[in-house]
Amino acid sequence: MDKFTPMFCEDTPRCGCLAITEPAGGCNIEDGAEHALTIRTVAQLDGDEWVINGEKMWPSGASVADLYCVVCTTDPKEKEEGVALIYVPRDTPGLSFGKPENKMGMKVTDVNAAIYFDNVRVPKDYRAGGPGTDWNLFRNNIGWGRLTSAPMALGNAQAVLEIIMDYTKNRFYGGKPVRNHSLQAGMIADMAIGIEAARFYYLSVAAMYNNRKKYGNPGDDYLLARSSGTKVYACDVTEMVCNRAMELMGSYGYAREYHVEKYLRDSKIIQLWLGGAQLGRVDVAQGYYPYVEGS
Repeated sequence: MDKFTPMFCEDTPRCGCLAITEPAGGCNIEDGAEHALTIRTVAQLDGDEWVINGEKMWPSGASVADLYCVVCTTDPKEKEEGVALIYVPRDTPGLSFGKPENKMGMKVTDVNAAIYFDNVRVPKDYRAGGPGTDWNLFRNNIGWGRLTSAPMALGNAQAVLEIIMDYTKNRFYGGKPVRNHSLQAGMIADMAIGIEAARFYYLSVAAMYNNRKKYGNPGDDYLLARSSGTKVYACDVTEMVCNRAMELMGSYGYAREYHVEKYLRDSKIIQLWLGGAQLGRVDVAQGYYPYVEGS
């Protein structure tokens, strides 16, 4: 990575892409129980070069990123030891992209498309680490990604709460503002409680990240469980907040004028990426007892 760090420190904005998901499966590569056996993008060493063949789906920044970190396997039989993280610059011969996906949300802020690797050749030293090390780096990336997904999701919830506070202040029935009725006040309180609880959750886990001697690495079972929990809970809260807002606003909440529907659309993909909500829950369980056989 030292070779590529300077390009991200230039005045010209740069974008990186972590390519994980493949057509043959969804979140199975992120699933520790699979032991990396399902990776189908293969990197073979040919002299001083890696030769990569395979396909990735849905990575953020596909076709627009300047550098791609590709999750490959040198040999599926080697399980975690066979995982290789290999950097591929955008202009590398054999690297091509599919048409950007037409999505429900994040239509402008994120580009998702297929990536094709057809005998892509890069120098041997473009590998991030080595056998075993790359798997640990990958798991650390999952941990960081899930932790930072929590505030991304919760920002949508906070924006929706602020919309609701204003809307219910200026909307009247029964001679007083909507938010001054006990039923609606209780709904707004649930929204606020959920947001505050989710915020304190991810901040407490972020503090653990600053004490590695006590809590370990982000990819270890203990911290991965906590970071996964922050993402699961923040996304559930955000979905609840958006739904409650639509109930409070009626058809106006469904209309584009007030942006609640956009926050719902944009936040849903956060719940889905990096393994989705259900794998996140499994990883939470793994942090409390050996859910994965042999762990």
